[in-house]
Amino acid sequence: QQFFAMPQPFPKYLKNPQFEVGDGASKRPALFYLGMSIIGAHSKNDAVLNTAMFHLLGADPEPALLMLTAIKNNNIKLAAYTELANETLTEPDLSIFQGVIKRFAATEKERNRLAHDLWAIEPQPPDAVVLISAREFSKIKAKKHLLRGNRPLSAESLDGLINNIRSSGLVYTKEDFIRILKQMNRVFFLVVALSIMLDRETPDHEVSNQRQQLQEALQTD
Repeated sequence: QQFFAMPQPFPKYLKNPQFEVGDGASKRPALFYLGMSIIGAHSKNDAVLNTAMFHLLGADPEPALLMLTAIKNNNIKLAAYTELANETLTEPDLSIFQGVIKRFAATEKERNRLAHDLWAIEPQPPDAVVLISAREFSKIKAKKHLLRGNRPLSAESLDGLINNIRSSGLVYTKEDFIRILKQMNRVFFLVVALSIMLDRETPDHEVSNQRQQLQEALQTD
């Protein structure tokens, strides 16, 4: 099964798109609710992952954990977690840890799009939102300003700007949000099982049980 299926670019067959940026919550409240549910689910997963790291840090983990949680760049944080695991774990637990982190990172990427991209509405897909990269949109706005000067934009220039929005946006439907939320819930199971497996207070038979469940779950993704 494919772990993550991406939303699709804005369809080329839809002509003359009229993008409205910033009205996602009011115009698509059901999708906005699902988006916020995904962001909340990721925050819960992140907290449980911190707990798993707590178990790896030894008898007095608080100073190191404070340093790890102070890292704001999530890519750097995950890299730090991975280095910690490389120094602490042996096989098969190291492979299990790496598999869980890979899946966590995949859902984090989607969470970041929902949290940081611009939510745009276009009437032609009536039950969807178009997420546009904020960085790319700022480039589009700057280009529009530079092209315009004191004159109206030509039709050719306007078409070019619309095409830039098309290429930088992805269409998210209800099915996309539901799929992402399911993956968030899947990752929650993986991270909780990992935390239990790494906890030194977990009985040996339960560690073996969690290890087996994780290996089976990672093989099916």
